[in-house]
Amino acid sequence: MPTAVRAYELSAAGARDGEIAAELGMTLWTVRGILRSDLYVGRLADGTPTRFPAPVDPVIVEHARAQRARWARSGHAGRRQRTYPLTNRGPLVCDHCGRFLKGAFPLDRQIQVYRHPERCGGWEKADTPAAILDAQVAALLRGAAPNHESAARIRRALAVPSVMPDRLAIHRVDARLRSVAMELAAPEQLRPVRQILDELQTLRAQRVGLEATPIRADAVPADEALEWLSSLGKLWDDTTEDGRRALAIAIFSRLGAIDRRITSVEATPDAERRGLVLALPAALNVTMVGDTGFEPVTSRM
Repeated sequence: MPTAVRAYELSAAGARDGEIAAELGMTLWTVRGILRSDLYVGRLADGTPTRFPAPVDPVIVEHARAQRARWARSGHAGRRQRTYPLTNRGPLVCDHCGRFLKGAFPLDRQIQVYRHPERCGGWEKADTPAAILDAQVAALLRGAAPNHESAARIRRALAVPSVMPDRLAIHRVDARLRSVAMELAAPEQLRPVRQILDELQTLRAQRVGLEATPIRADAVPADEALEWLSSLGKLWDDTTEDGRRALAIAIFSRLGAIDRRITSVEATPDAERRGLVLALPAALNVTMVGDTGFEPVTSRM
């Protein structure tokens, strides 16, 4: 792990993959595998959070991906790789069916879009211009900058050790619940229906147990949390598409959308511990799910 972290640091400083491989005594493809892996930003291949905290600081990841984006090429014609801040195993999902959305670039429209893989009943069209949803996330992050009232709430909340359910474990159980439920609803089942129903019952019992078993989260100094919240909007505006993707993954464990609107937000545990749930203003029209430091809340923003 220290070698992998060092690879990200060198990449963030502007070193190319081959130079990093030579310095660290690794193969070129090993270095590229490390720098492309979502594990180092705390994500599994399917987009769900890992059990362990992100090994590499999100800011370093952001700079590394921004540097690599300057010279990265894909395909046979040397086209620059496209980055979609909220997808590519990012947090954006359909709030109706739970499927991850994908980034696409329809040649006939010449704009980047977020695409529903199957277009369920919650969507009028399969594609939504990426700029529309990206702008809504930017508004969320700018709105997180604390004012006097929210700063006081955050300081009060962070003065009390945060005790909450294991939200990462609950998130993984929820993801499996959605997958098994879709399997049950499929026209043809690969497993007996009884076996699917038994797994659903087991998963629901696991979720109830996790909700009833709180864990103590690491404390975050209030001044550090307020500074972090104040910087989010500017960081989103000033960074590259790769940086925005890293930022979205670090802040949101789930962004639910229907058609052209972000409809629900679930913060990562790190963002919760820095008061994101308490910072967002009531004028933002999304459902925010998270932990206030005192008790879990679901509120209409």
